[in-house]
Amino acid sequence: MFTARVFVPIGKQIIRSYSQTAAKRTRSYVPLYVLAFTAGLGLSYKYSAQEIVDQFITTPLPTTPQETEKYQQELESKLQQVPVVADLSKDPKYVAMRAWNQLDTVKDGIHQKLNTPGSIAIAPITFHNQESGESISVVHLGKKLCGYPFLVHGGIISLVIDETLKKHCMLQNGLQNPAKVHTKSLTLNYKFPTLRRYAGWEW
Repeated sequence: MFTARVFVPIGKQIIRSYSQTAAKRTRSYVPLYVLAFTAGLGLSYKYSAQEIVDQFITTPLPTTPQETEKYQQELESKLQQVPVVADLSKDPKYVAMRAWNQLDTVKDGIHQKLNTPGSIAIAPITFHNQESGESISVVHLGKKLCGYPFLVHGGIISLVIDETLKKHCMLQNGLQNPAKVHTKSLTLNYKFPTLRRYAGWEW
């Protein structure tokens, strides 16, 4: 006499059990998702994403001349600690130059807007090798120049590249007047967003 038995593969039991558990777990989080969505919607109605980040993550910008001076001194100190700046400052083949298309001397138009805390608060530094013609520039970009939190605005990146190339052309051709150097065409293809560091350094 034969007895028929039905065998259920262990794998199917595990999958079915996992599916039921996952479904219950998802349903249990639905109220939390709804609450988070509602809170986010309410915050976004009153504050931008950048304002929320500034409120909870970044340090406040200076508002008085004394605070601004201290802020710039701290940035200058951090600039000198950047590895490439520290190394090139000791290299006799490179000559260090500050300012960037008269950023620290011209007080109108885009220069006035950029030369403020949260933008380009200190003059960029350029190292030029007179023998090889190589130029290396280091530019501080503050949190005001972010299109989205943690991401530098694409227009600012193109401006930095344009002005850096302009500075290099002046050095290569021995020009002193930035007004004599103009960009005929500049095309950029962005492959990856430029991240701005918030934690630790305001750099």
